[in-house]
Amino acid sequence: FPYINFADSDEIMVGEWTIAMGNPFGLFSDGQPSVTVGVVSAKERDFRPDPKDPRVYVEMIQTDAAINHGNSGGPLVNSNGEVMGVNTFIYTGGTSGGFVGLGFAIPSNRVKKIIGQLKESGSVSLEYDPGMKFVPVTRQLIMQYPSIPRVLGLFVTEVNKSGPAYECGIMPGDVIVQIGDERVTSEMHAWALMREYVEGEEMSLHLVRDNKQYKTSMKLRKRVQGR
Repeated sequence: FPYINFADSDEIMVGEWTIAMGNPFGLFSDGQPSVTVGVVSAKERDFRPDPKDPRVYVEMIQTDAAINHGNSGGPLVNSNGEVMGVNTFIYTGGTSGGFVGLGFAIPSNRVKKIIGQLKESGSVSLEYDPGMKFVPVTRQLIMQYPSIPRVLGLFVTEVNKSGPAYECGIMPGDVIVQIGDERVTSEMHAWALMREYVEGEEMSLHLVRDNKQYKTSMKLRKRVQGR
């Protein structure tokens, strides 16, 4: 069967050409994709479109190539015909649902990880429940609670005694500074890092407690509906 190669999304450059392919609004039934052209407007964009929605978008590729309803799931391709990412989301700034110049794609390197999970287990679980709540360490938080370690990370505010965080020894007041091999830069970043793991796989965390750093491992579980 014909196939297309993946680009290394870590090597993407702002300003390089992009080609978005898909079937906007489902208008065409002949199997031929619609093609739009633009550039990489930005890399590593993090955002949560709806504060009430637990889904977060992290390290996304931003492009000005026109992406509309029906383009989602189609490839974002570079000038060499390699897949840079998968078209996922548009920002409209209103209620029209039309394109206004902000399209986003999942980077190809993350897509390859998802494909690996699908091959191994047949599904991908993205709604994990670590059994704890956390907020970013900010200047305002430190002023309110002077005992908080002055480090970049996430301050644990609550731990569920029946959840994975409690089982691996995490306590309220701990500060998460690293997940796996990456330093945590934001709450959205932390959720994205958790999604890199398969259910039941051990995830290492580096935390600060009483100004001392320690390491623990946590097994993620699926979020129970209704919680």
